[in-house]
Amino acid sequence: MATGDAAAAAGLYVVPSTKDFRLGYDDINRRGDELANHMVNGGHAFSKITGSTTTAQIGNNTLTTAKYVDASVTTAKIALLAVTNALLANLSVSTGKVQDGAITTVKVNDNAITAAKIATDAVETAKIKDGAVTNAKIGTGAVNGAKLSTTLSKSGTWTIEGDSLVLRDGTNTDKITLGGGFDLRTNQAGLIKTDATLDLDATGQANLHSDTKVEVTSDGPLLVDSAGPMTLSTGGTDNLVADAGGILALRGGTSEMLVHPSGVFSTTIYGDTTSVAANVAIASDGHLRRSTSSRRYKVDIADADPMPRLLEIQPRNWADKNDPSRARQFGAIAEELDDLGLNDLVVYNATGDPEAIAYDRVAIALIPIIRDLSQRLAALEPTPVEVTTDTPEEA
Repeated sequence: MATGDAAAAAGLYVVPSTKDFRLGYDDINRRGDELANHMVNGGHAFSKITGSTTTAQIGNNTLTTAKYVDASVTTAKIALLAVTNALLANLSVSTGKVQDGAITTVKVNDNAITAAKIATDAVETAKIKDGAVTNAKIGTGAVNGAKLSTTLSKSGTWTIEGDSLVLRDGTNTDKITLGGGFDLRTNQAGLIKTDATLDLDATGQANLHSDTKVEVTSDGPLLVDSAGPMTLSTGGTDNLVADAGGILALRGGTSEMLVHPSGVFSTTIYGDTTSVAANVAIASDGHLRRSTSSRRYKVDIADADPMPRLLEIQPRNWADKNDPSRARQFGAIAEELDDLGLNDLVVYNATGDPEAIAYDRVAIALIPIIRDLSQRLAALEPTPVEVTTDTPEEA
């Protein structure tokens, strides 16, 4: 006969034995013993138990990963915000335990997921909704060079703003390369500086814009190269300055002008001839020099030898090959003066060929001849006779 001891130990009500047997106290106590045995020992199958388990009936850390069948806990089984940080052991929820798409924005507290909670490569692009990662979600300095692709590209307009923009290669020797169609603008005093090479290379159009000033400086070579049209211009009375510590080369097609610390050179200007007199001389290597006659620029000044054959120069007329108008010119031929031995009046190129006539010296060379002729004329003239008009003395 059931005594009801187990039921009493479990805190259940036990029918006193003094009750009338007809009341069925023995059966009631037997059921109480069975219930107590299940509660204490878990002897009955779980499927026999109905109802719900509340949060208060589950101890902290009692539900471990081993207690769950994969995918048994679905979104519908968890109330919003029911699972807090305090209820989850570190690393208890692994990638294999979470169904794709099960964790949405509303299921996660702000700042609840820290870097320590996410395994390397666990968060893929497909797992992040467009616009879900805002500035507030990214810590200062969290996105570094290791997190960025080697190439940054974007269609349309891309604006990069800052107090200064530095584009540097891996060796830290500042190098800026602007490709075709690149447009670099500044509304302030623009400074584009490089310690190595500044390369503006455009098969189409490369622009440098500034509402005030653009200054391009380089301690190394400065190359401006374009397969198409390129224009450097400045409006109003502003200056356009190209500054180089070494050689500044301006090249267009086969034409070139060099600005060197020792002078300005242009073989193109040298080959474009004219017979108009000017106060500038161009050497055969294209070196431009100013012509001057001051004693301040001369040494070893001495008397020049007479040029008796100067009067044998034959005046000529001709048309210049580079003059499409074929206008007639007047002067003399350099080779003919060379044949007469009038070398001091001829300008020679680097190979010793006659190149030009120093017309400004021809008049000086005539001075000794004119002086000699003047002296001869003076010698041929008769000495003037002095005529007196004295009055005879009176007797």
